[in-house]
Amino acid sequence: ATASRGGAAEVAIADAASLGKLAQKALTEGSWTEDQWQSFAARAAELAPDMSIPEAGKLAAAFSTVRLVDFDLFTRLSARTLAHLRADPPAELTPLDLRRLALAFGRARAFDSELMEALVPAIAARAGDFRPRDLARIADAYARMPVPSPELFALVVDVLPPYLFDLEPAEIARLCRAFGEAAVYNEEL
Repeated sequence: ATASRGGAAEVAIADAASLGKLAQKALTEGSWTEDQWQSFAARAAELAPDMSIPEAGKLAAAFSTVRLVDFDLFTRLSARTLAHLRADPPAELTPLDLRRLALAFGRARAFDSELMEALVPAIAARAGDFRPRDLARIADAYARMPVPSPELFALVVDVLPPYLFDLEPAEIARLCRAFGEAAVYNEEL
C-alpha cells in the first residue's frame, strides 16, 4: 500500500517527461490497479496540451498496452500531436515516434482519422528508416481503422516486398490480415 500511495503521489506532481518514465516503470512492474491507471490517465490528460510528440507517443503506447482506453486522454493526445504536425515548421517525427503513435492508436482503437492520415506523409518520408517488421505492424494498426488509408497501404506495397523474407511467420500473417481487412490486393505481396 505504501508503494502505491507513493506512486499516486508521484503521478499527481509529475510533469509529462516524468509521467512517461512512471508509465514505463508501471508497465514493467505490472502491479498497478485500474484505479491507479485511471488517476494516471487524468493527470496525463491535464498535461496533454503541453506535451511533445515523444511524450504523447510514449503515454499513448503505455495506455494502449494496458488496454485502458480513456477517450478523453486519447483525444487530447491526438489534438496535441496534430498541433505539432500543423506547426510552421511542422515537428520532426522520428521513426520511433511514428511507430509508437500508429501502434498505440491502432491497438487502442481510439482513432482520430485526421491524425492517422496526417501521420502517413511523415511515415512515407521516413519509410527507409523503418525495420520491415515495423512497417508490417503499422499496416496492421491502419487496417483496424474504420476507414483504411490507401496511401499507407500503397507505401507498404512500394517499400516492403524486398524485405518479406526478413519477416517472421507471425509478422507475415499479421501483414496478410491487415491487407485482407483493408481489402487491398497486391500481386507482388
